[in-house]
Amino acid sequence: MGVIEKKLGKKISKKQRDEIRKTFIEKDYDLRFPKEHMLKSMMQMIQEFYLIFAQMEWTILRAPKNKAFITSDNPALTFNIKPEGFWGSGIGILALNCETTAVLTPEIAVFLSQKHNPDVIEYVTASPQLVDSINFRTAVCSSRFVVSHSEPLLKKWVERTHLDKREPYISVDVG
Repeated sequence: MGVIEKKLGKKISKKQRDEIRKTFIEKDYDLRFPKEHMLKSMMQMIQEFYLIFAQMEWTILRAPKNKAFITSDNPALTFNIKPEGFWGSGIGILALNCETTAVLTPEIAVFLSQKHNPDVIEYVTASPQLVDSINFRTAVCSSRFVVSHSEPLLKKWVERTHLDKREPYISVDVG
């Protein structure tokens, strides 16, 4: 409310505060953009997108023996590994502490980072801890489902991340 008051340059009444709070809590709003604006923005982003990915370091990860990656309805995700301050430090692919992963198969994932040499593509066997970290991120960042070739592995990550207690996962069926 302080930010809103600062932008308006005046105090907000209790009634106005309650109305604003209710709007956001009940999500009683609708954002609409002209189609032309969205198409123009998308075309501009597409022209710059490949440059962003090209300058990142790419690492192809192989899962070690007795480990495997899970995937989800969000198979490529960006995760801030060290958020700074109360509001973090961003979550976009260009944010300093963000890592982007894309699980391709139970054995292979692509790992993109801002912190390394963009001129090299490495092929490495991931540590068991990195596989677990990527699986944790995959489960937590999923929206509707997680997938694995292994029922015990899937059960492990559903339990560890409490997906069975989270909307819309209430009706989790593993098997």
